[in-house]
Amino acid sequence: MGMPAMSAEELDEKYKELEESMSMLDYFLKDGNKFLAGNEVSVADIFIANEVNTVNHIYMIVHHVMLGIVIYTHMIFSFLAAEWL
Repeated sequence: MGMPAMSAEELDEKYKELEESMSMLDYFLKDGNKFLAGNEVSVADIFIANEVNTVNHIYMIVHHVMLGIVIYTHMIFSFLAAEWL
């Protein structure tokens, strides 16, 4: 289910792509523009807002899954420790 796990090299490449994308955003916003194409909202701003929200949503899902794993593991070890003592 889902995508296969990425290798460390693939993950590094994706991180570099993200850094390049963020640099591009900085470039377009460097002149004091409020939005990507100037001081008026454009379709480009709506698209980039959606992309940023998607990345943030994925981060939150991963964070919650990892937190759930930590809590579940703690519960298992607590149960086992109580059984063994």
